[in-house]
Amino acid sequence: MNLFGMGMTEIAIIFLVAFLALGPNRSIDMARTLGRVLGEIKRTVNEVIAATNINSDLPPNQQSNSDRDQTNDKETPK
Repeated sequence: MNLFGMGMTEIAIIFLVAFLALGPNRSIDMARTLGRVLGEIKRTVNEVIAATNINSDLPPNQQSNSDRDQTNDKETPK
């Protein structure tokens, strides 16, 4: 595995140094906080993706006029 140009050994050393520097209690709190932040970011990204895909989930007869016009332009030969 290669993350940001670092192998598993380098990543493990970084986590070990961080654990030793922060101590066991603080490092657990930091990991918990990081997990919450990453979860919130993931939920936000999923909400944005879902909001931008609203028209693609609708059947063709329920799409907005501008979407229908664009679709018709692509289908009609010129």
